[in-house]
Amino acid sequence: MKRTALLSIVLGTALAAMLWLSLDASDEIFQSRLLPWIPSLIYAQEAGFRVAARLFPCQKEGFDTGCEAYKIIPVFIASDAVVYSAILLPIVHFWRTKWFKRCQKE
Repeated sequence: MKRTALLSIVLGTALAAMLWLSLDASDEIFQSRLLPWIPSLIYAQEAGFRVAARLFPCQKEGFDTGCEAYKIIPVFIASDAVVYSAILLPIVHFWRTKWFKRCQKE
């Protein structure tokens, strides 16, 4: 079970980083939040937005002082990774048990 938990944490962290990078790249390249894939990216990262807004209230006020990227991004990715890991844990557990059963039959 430890390996399953570790695998779900690694996959959750990778998914959180990938989604954050895709939203950031989309903002930098297209400079628009009106594209069709943006609402789903924002919805998928809602936990990160909420935690970052609670820990760094300067985002709500519109100030950049105290809200540097090196502070916000790790909190944002970590909070999303926790949510994704909790969702991925039963999926990874089911996948690993099914895969191991198939390998033992052969």
